[in-house]
Amino acid sequence: MKALKHFLRNASLSLRAVKPGPQASACFWSQMTSELEFEKWSVISERGREASGVTYEEARRLVHRLAAEGRHALCIITDMAAGQIAMADSTSERDIPTTV
Repeated sequence: MKALKHFLRNASLSLRAVKPGPQASACFWSQMTSELEFEKWSVISERGREASGVTYEEARRLVHRLAAEGRHALCIITDMAAGQIAMADSTSERDIPTTV
């Protein structure tokens, strides 16, 4: 809850610095809400991608459930970022020299 209050305060300060007025605030919150409602989020852990193509709320619930099961290094990221991680992992595996 403390982090959310900190985020909201900083977001409010950033908005005032860029574009003052109530229109800017309403635009910011509607854009932020719509981004969170899109099914564009992934959950990753130390084991890899746990889920993708979910809303932020679904991802948040999954993180809590997996944490209760003892999973570690849980993170919510966009599907695009998760895809880039997967591509980087496959590239690095090819670059590792194998000894025979």
